[in-house]
Amino acid sequence: MQFVIPGRGLNNESHVVVNVRNVGDQATTITHFAGACYPTLMDRFLRRNARQFVITTGADVPIPHKIGPGETWSGYAVQAELEKVGAQAGLLYMGVQHSMAEKPQFTRVRFKKPAG
Repeated sequence: MQFVIPGRGLNNESHVVVNVRNVGDQATTITHFAGACYPTLMDRFLRRNARQFVITTGADVPIPHKIGPGETWSGYAVQAELEKVGAQAGLLYMGVQHSMAEKPQFTRVRFKKPAG
């Protein structure tokens, strides 16, 4: 995804956007926006040999961030940087850690190869 910056136009960098929605009935606080790389699918299944990292968000997407029931939060990271990390380590996952769970909530990120 690319961003349009008011007064500057289209930003040429592509970004990966993570949208989080609180589907529970209590407020929670997003404490970390993070990623993890695993060499193989078996390593992911067994949760071993992970290379984990925190994604910094800057002032426009503050963390920690409290979200109530039904509210959403969005974070983003530069796609080129994530592609480098994923190419070095194998399987790439991104997600958040929040105050109502003991473990981070990750989902796998797959990049489409350019046509041609």
